[in-house]
Amino acid sequence: MGDQTTTPPASGEQTTTPPATTTPPATTTPPATTTPPATTTTPPAGEETAIPVAAGEQTTTPPATTTPPATTTPPTTTTPPAEINVEDYAQGVTIDAEIAKNVEVDQGAMNAVAPILKDAGVSVEMASKLVNALARYQIEQFKERQQQRFADNKAMRDAAVQKYSKTDFEQINAGIDAAFKKDGVMNYVIRHSEIGNDPEFLELMKWYGQHHPTNMQPDASGAVSGTTGQSAGFSGIAQAWN
Repeated sequence: MGDQTTTPPASGEQTTTPPATTTPPATTTPPATTTPPATTTTPPAGEETAIPVAAGEQTTTPPATTTPPATTTPPTTTTPPAEINVEDYAQGVTIDAEIAKNVEVDQGAMNAVAPILKDAGVSVEMASKLVNALARYQIEQFKERQQQRFADNKAMRDAAVQKYSKTDFEQINAGIDAAFKKDGVMNYVIRHSEIGNDPEFLELMKWYGQHHPTNMQPDASGAVSGTTGQSAGFSGIAQAWN
């Protein structure tokens, strides 16, 4: 099946064998068009992705913006300092109220150092700062000394209270009033300073309070002749010491 039958030619005829029919080749299905893979280029880390430029256009990098130079401030005209007189220091230097209230600077001391301050070019304002710094230091030192003085005085007073009885203090006060005028300066100083608590002074005043003549009365001539309660009298005691 599939073979063709060839009829033999008649006698005397030339037989021509017809060419075999060529079966056309089977139609070849063209290969499927392969879509080329999209070219995706991942930019390396830290680099920006370049933006594609349209055909025919040229990419031009804009010039960097130039920062204009800073405006130069014209130099300030310096006003020469006013002439300082020697007496300006004594008048202008003051003590700050926060350091000491109602305290005035010794003008005599300022006048003594004013020529040196002027020669050194020290202004009145700077001189005032120097004086205040010195005043602050002196006041702090004074406070420390006063605290120590108070502590020492209190220690002597506490010791006296422990040592002397009420009767002893009556004799001590009597001795002070006999030796110093009750309304006098020394009586006041003794009772308002360390002297009144000093152990040696208290012992002396106690002895004097025990032995001094009391109720002294002047005689007709105005001289001291004796005391009530002590037969020897003042003169007798004085002679006895000799």
